[in-house]
Amino acid sequence: MSLLSTLLVLLLPTMVGAPLLGLLDRAGQRGAVVWLGRIGAGWLLGVPLCGAILRLFHGVEPMGLFSASIIWLLLLSAALWAAFILRERRNAGPVEAPSVPLGGWNALCWLLLILLAAHWLLAAMQALWLPTLTWDAWTTWLGKPKAWSGATELQGFQTLKAWADNLGEGAPAALAPHYPESIPRYLLLLVSAHGQWSNPVSDLPWLQLTPMLALALFAGCRRSGFTSPFSMIMAYALLSMPLVDAHIALAGYLDLWLAALLALAAISLLRWRIAGDRRQLLQGVLFAISLPLVKQEGAVWLLVLLASALLLALPPRLRWLLVGAGVVIPLIGLLVGGLPIPAPGLGTVWLRWGEITVPGIGEIELALHPVAPEVFASLFLLPNFHLLWWLLPVGALLGWRQQRFDRAAKGLGLLLLLGLGFVGFLFFFTDAAAWAKNLTSLNRIVLQLAPVAILFLGALFRSGFSATAGLPSADPEPTDPEPADTAMPTAR
Repeated sequence: MSLLSTLLVLLLPTMVGAPLLGLLDRAGQRGAVVWLGRIGAGWLLGVPLCGAILRLFHGVEPMGLFSASIIWLLLLSAALWAAFILRERRNAGPVEAPSVPLGGWNALCWLLLILLAAHWLLAAMQALWLPTLTWDAWTTWLGKPKAWSGATELQGFQTLKAWADNLGEGAPAALAPHYPESIPRYLLLLVSAHGQWSNPVSDLPWLQLTPMLALALFAGCRRSGFTSPFSMIMAYALLSMPLVDAHIALAGYLDLWLAALLALAAISLLRWRIAGDRRQLLQGVLFAISLPLVKQEGAVWLLVLLASALLLALPPRLRWLLVGAGVVIPLIGLLVGGLPIPAPGLGTVWLRWGEITVPGIGEIELALHPVAPEVFASLFLLPNFHLLWWLLPVGALLGWRQQRFDRAAKGLGLLLLLGLGFVGFLFFFTDAAAWAKNLTSLNRIVLQLAPVAILFLGALFRSGFSATAGLPSADPEPTDPEPADTAMPTAR
């Protein structure tokens, strides 16, 4: 029974996420590519959503979480599937919408698929055979569900100081009690379905992450109009990175989860910019709001995504007016004593001269830190990201010279630029510079942005690898098309 229960929990995110994405898609979309994307992207979205829903079951015995919640989660899945099926039947017409077939699958696709399977198999064997090694897994992401599995009540955590002041009474202690708990709660659901704590069982979602991300990336690129070989190249470019292999083999970090959700939000942004279908914008918002459920920096990526979407949706004149206001208002706020910045999932961040106050972290001194050599080594010399950061400026230069900065490339370029700005501010102007000097969190934060860089390069050269000979999208008849963005300046 435990095996069937474990398999049910592993499939549950797709059972919740796939119909939800289907409801936000255009009615009548069919074909293998469409459903591959819904399966992969639905699972990636469903894990944090299920974890967030499990917060409602705070009073149950931890190892009874599966029996207490599974009926309600299955009812939620059934309701979403019923709504999706009814919507499809209601909008069914005499002429079905053209499907999005695999199309053009060739020997290169099979080769890349075999190589991806080899990467996954080697990483999976290490993850299952070795004990949990990573620091964050010990202290937070796997530490919390393991602590819950031995407790009598599913409750929150307190700081070590509060635990000591209370003489060991009350909630259990953790080094980071304020971190999001959606993934740990989903892991507890998995362990409770298994019947007892098991390191290999708790590592299974990391092994499931890679194939689901591969499906989502491939399908997203195909539905954006790329050929099957080029879509496989895009998926392979990300999932064959040495740092990605390390995050699968050393299961316990959540940076790859953030990278996956950020990639799906970027694909939605790409398809919205190509086809003008605002349903894709809604999907992107859904992926974006799930980011703070995973990690704290997800709140920053949410703000970056919302800022990018807002700037891209505005007419050029209003866009530049907003950019100007974004410069002037912070300066005025700093002059009058500080600027509050609401960050969903994180709280209110206060920016003052020389310091920034982050909820749960405290005051961070702002000063310039000379970490350029370490950043250069991490991005360009060490074997973390293949040649991605070498290819990025070269590709951008070639794209500019060949006038390839169309609406899609500009949209992802803006998202990438804002994201790199955040990374640069974090490591050059805050105490996070120490993480850059020892080459730890620097690589992990940059990994979260790597899919956006890959998609940006793909958008620059998509016209040469389009399944529709340069036509905008494989999804037919886009709705709510936007006016041509002719006034947006090209990168110069």
